[in-house]
Amino acid sequence: MKAYLKRFFLTILFALFIQSAWAQGITEQVGSAIGSGNVAGISRYFDNAVSMTVSGSQSTYSRSQAEMVLRDFFGKNAVRSFQAEHTGNSNGSSFAIGTLVTANGAFRTFFTIRHTENGYVIQEIRIEK
Repeated sequence: MKAYLKRFFLTILFALFIQSAWAQGITEQVGSAIGSGNVAGISRYFDNAVSMTVSGSQSTYSRSQAEMVLRDFFGKNAVRSFQAEHTGNSNGSSFAIGTLVTANGAFRTFFTIRHTENGYVIQEIRIEK
């Protein structure tokens, strides 16, 4: 019985570790897409509704609207780099906070990703001067 419980708890811990590692991989992929201004690479992870704050304008957008907002932002602000300064997990979601450097200056950038039954999706993006 003890061996069974030990195996059960190790399996649970391993599953949690794998889920966390996969979420970190998605966080890095989204960060890389932001750093290259790759709207398609970001929007492929959009949820059906995405909360976005871009240059002081905050709203909840559909997937296609959010993609247009990002495309407009990157069209006006040529991306030079993105550096994630802090990443982590909280309440089943992964997040990253970093600095997006563009031709028009630096923007504090924040995004959260949550796990759903269909995979990982971006819940929120904030890009603020």
